[in-house]
Amino acid sequence: MDISLNNTVLAIFVTKDKANTVAGSAPIFIVKDKQELEEQSMLFSRITMSMVHELSEGLRIIVKH
Repeated sequence: MDISLNNTVLAIFVTKDKANTVAGSAPIFIVKDKQELEEQSMLFSRITMSMVHELSEGLRIIVKH
């Protein structure tokens, strides 16, 4: 039996200035600036073999397709 997560939002990464604009059931990681946003979201994406999608400046979601 194969159990996998597909078409699922695994995490949300957002900069401090956008922290009040997000909510949901996925884990939300608040980072200090755009550089940390880039580094942390890409690292999380690589570890989970997922894709990063930038929804707006300072807001990215990690999705397992």
